[in-house]
Amino acid sequence: MSRFSFLPLIGLLFILSASRLQAQNIRISDPIKYNDYMVERQDQFGAELLKLIDLFDVLPEDKSVVDGQLERVVGSAQEGITAMNKLKPLKGDFGLHQSALELFVFYEETMRTDYGKIIDELYKDAPDLDALNEVLLRIEGEESKLDNAFFQAQNSYAKMHNFSLIENSLQEEFDAIED
Repeated sequence: MSRFSFLPLIGLLFILSASRLQAQNIRISDPIKYNDYMVERQDQFGAELLKLIDLFDVLPEDKSVVDGQLERVVGSAQEGITAMNKLKPLKGDFGLHQSALELFVFYEETMRTDYGKIIDELYKDAPDLDALNEVLLRIEGEESKLDNAFFQAQNSYAKMHNFSLIENSLQEEFDAIED
């Protein structure tokens, strides 16, 4: 009578699942590349958001054009959340990873809810501009706190690892919109 053992099979499954889990995590040990990884995700989101904002200058007659761009912005925020969840935080990153994740979560929620309402309001025959400004001011206040937390963490992180931060050209575009 022969015996069949499941131990080698169980061991193989364990190795495969462990390697799959490692593949899901992103480990970046270089301090500059770690920072750049987060900034690149923010830039991808920002580029999509700028396209949406450009549509607000002269609203297309077809609302689905704006709704489609909004979905791309939401998708980009979701990609940022996924990327941050996969990124293994470096020890002593001054909260940089967490603050980046919080920004993406805020962006995803704000785009999905507030911007959807803003777009709906803009397509009304008589949009309530006071209500729109109120929503935009609230969003700006919340984003400012999260953005400041990221900026402070990023500055502390850069000082600790002895590298300088450079001005982001995408940020300059957003600053120009606010002026």
